[in-house]
Amino acid sequence: MAPASAEIADYLEAGWTIAGFSTSFSEALVIFYSVLLRRGDAVVAVTVGRNRSQEVYRSVEVLSPASPPRAVLSSAPASGG
Repeated sequence: MAPASAEIADYLEAGWTIAGFSTSFSEALVIFYSVLLRRGDAVVAVTVGRNRSQEVYRSVEVLSPASPPRAVLSSAPASGG
């Protein structure tokens, strides 16, 4: 698995921007780093958990607006005369 920093760098090179970030830690001494990336209406949340120098958790969630169903698109009233 590639380092999380390389994965985030790939997003940045593809035109995504950092919209926010946070860090937190658990009782088991795992530090979680979360980065929120944005491009247009789409958002990606990358979270990495590290225990000392070892990565123990990684999550990538992609959120984007839903497309309207085809039935809605095809039922639009026809213009005409």
